[in-house]
Amino acid sequence: MVKKRHYTWRRVNGFTLPIHPLQVLLWAIYLVLPIPSAISTFPMPLFPLTPSIIIFFHLLLIILILYLSLFDPGIKINHLPREYNQENGHVIENLKCQICFHTVDHTTKHCKSCNKCISGFDHHCVWLNNCIGKKNYKAFFILVLLMAITSTMSLAIDVSLIIIYFTNNQNLFDYDNEIEIIFFTLTSKIWLFIISITLIINAGLTVVTVNLLQFHIILIKRNLTTVAYLTMYSKKKVKTTTGTKTISTNVTSRRQPLSNEKNKSKNLVPSVHSLTLNNTINKYIPNEGVKIITPETSHKPSLQHSKGTRFPYRSTFGTIFSGNKQYLGSHRISPTRNIHKNSTLVIPPERHTVSIVSNDSSNI
Repeated sequence: MVKKRHYTWRRVNGFTLPIHPLQVLLWAIYLVLPIPSAISTFPMPLFPLTPSIIIFFHLLLIILILYLSLFDPGIKINHLPREYNQENGHVIENLKCQICFHTVDHTTKHCKSCNKCISGFDHHCVWLNNCIGKKNYKAFFILVLLMAITSTMSLAIDVSLIIIYFTNNQNLFDYDNEIEIIFFTLTSKIWLFIISITLIINAGLTVVTVNLLQFHIILIKRNLTTVAYLTMYSKKKVKTTTGTKTISTNVTSRRQPLSNEKNKSKNLVPSVHSLTLNNTINKYIPNEGVKIITPETSHKPSLQHSKGTRFPYRSTFGTIFSGNKQYLGSHRISPTRNIHKNSTLVIPPERHTVSIVSNDSSNI
């Protein structure tokens, strides 16, 4: 008897449950906002033209949002993927997805929010509740461009109308400060309240959409995807902890040392302000005037850097005490780093990265 397989969830499009709250907010904005925006432009001298342009651009936006929400950018498969639970880590190994069971290229990512592979994966858009990839990125860029144009145009119209209202009110309203809009009459105070609300909303949309448009223009120029850019950016961030900075710096330089540097590194001539490393006992041996505290351990410290290290080279830090002063700050310590006399270097045996404590950084 063939074992019956349980239902496997896979997002078909942006309207597949569960719906994201930001998707509902996006639809609410672009379905409701055109109405007060068009009403606020009725008093303008160019009455039929201005509201028609606003409604036209908002209709284009709604059509594009609907298209991108219904579009399926995923790679089509002929069989159901295996049951999938969201877990950390990559599911594509050796260009084969372990969830969808098909071969992919190097640009393909398996979206864990949609449970499907996306060719040319850019990002998962929570506003559309759908993925953006190679198949629909152009339409997404056009949507962002239209959003920026529409919000900027609406903001400019709102600002112009408010300026006209406070400078020359007669150009907008009759002597009784009222205007007839299709089936009802609107007073100037109610109109001012409506246009103030639309002004605030359009100002926020302009800031967001223009910045988003600028961001994607930069990505296109650099030939990067959103996920690639965010990965690069996260690797450059410096981790900080409470009161202490933790950074990774190279003790062993990547560049080729000069001839005189080679001789110094081989001979390690003792100096008053230098440290040497004895590989046989795995302890730093102090020279004159420098005291090093290494807690006793029964095991040999591992020379492998932790998984959280973001750099491919080894990092070594210590805590320096000079007299009664503690130094708080982040300073690179190498085997030839100059240390003041009567200083103490504390090196924990279980880590290669420790914080540097200092109250007077001018002495380092």
